[in-house]
Amino acid sequence: MEGLTDSWHPTQMLSDILTMTEHFNGQIEDIKFAFVGDGHNNVARSLLITGACSAWTSASPPPPSCSHPPT
Repeated sequence: MEGLTDSWHPTQMLSDILTMTEHFNGQIEDIKFAFVGDGHNNVARSLLITGACSAWTSASPPPPSCSHPPT
């Protein structure tokens, strides 16, 4: 199963959650992360949604020319 679309990349988020959980010994509540780059990117969108659905603090400050599209 992939689930990859132009808007979302859910399996990337699952692997990122697993990596962060392993790296921080299961203490993912205090994770703060940023994705800097193209706000139209499916990984950027998925990271923001994953952060919003979890205890993470997430940010994605794209340059003005690559701002997030309206949802």
